[in-house]
Amino acid sequence: MSYGWIDPAKYSINCLLLLDDILIRVIAKYDDAEFRNQLGVVLAAHPAILWYFGESCPEYRAHFAALAAEAGPAGGEEERRRAEHYVLDALDWAVVYLYPEVMERLGYIADWQPEKLLEMADLRGKTVLDIGSGTGRLAFAAAPYAKVVYACEPVGRLRAYLREKKRRLGVQNLYIVDGTIAELPFPDDMFDVVMSGHVFGDDYEAEYREMMRVTKPGGYIIDCPGEDDRQKDGPDPEVLRLGFAYSHYKSGRGGDVYRYWKQKAGFAN
Repeated sequence: MSYGWIDPAKYSINCLLLLDDILIRVIAKYDDAEFRNQLGVVLAAHPAILWYFGESCPEYRAHFAALAAEAGPAGGEEERRRAEHYVLDALDWAVVYLYPEVMERLGYIADWQPEKLLEMADLRGKTVLDIGSGTGRLAFAAAPYAKVVYACEPVGRLRAYLREKKRRLGVQNLYIVDGTIAELPFPDDMFDVVMSGHVFGDDYEAEYREMMRVTKPGGYIIDCPGEDDRQKDGPDPEVLRLGFAYSHYKSGRGGDVYRYWKQKAGFAN
């Protein structure tokens, strides 16, 4: 479950109190028995976290309470700390969302070059949407060329980081909004280019329909992931089934990177 992105000993378990509800809902769906047991130990030892999870996601309040009750109180300080480290390590993907400066240093972002996006589409003068913007890898690569870029990001700490980065870099044509790939807060046919990376795939059909909805006729949907150290057997068959074209390159990190694109039928006004 862990990507090895953090040293859990360097983080307080109280950082879980910074999680957005969208992240807590993902955690609630974990079905790994050992993770559920260790999370239960953490929740039993930290009533404030148990309360916060229940208040943020009322539909899972009973679920989290049951985990705490089943685990019971930790047998001692060592067991509690072991459970905290286990949970933080397993949730390293969420912890880095809370500390964007750490996320920005991860290889899949730090080793990526903007040319990997720019060679996929002509962004000059275009209205562009970046879904799941994160630390702004794609959004800030597009901004020097696009007419306007909307960075859509559901995690509050990442939106705050994007606003600070926009101010620091003096970017004037970037707008930061809350939203998810499943429910984009934009009208139909608004964007020339809709792009994402490491977001598309929880519900292919629904997410595809939502991206198509906000794309102008004749516009493009682009999936442009970061660098990768993982070997892959080939392109994602579910993405190909939806009619996307793809290209492949070997990452400098040794893995396979597949990029996808599809043009929406029709003609732009």
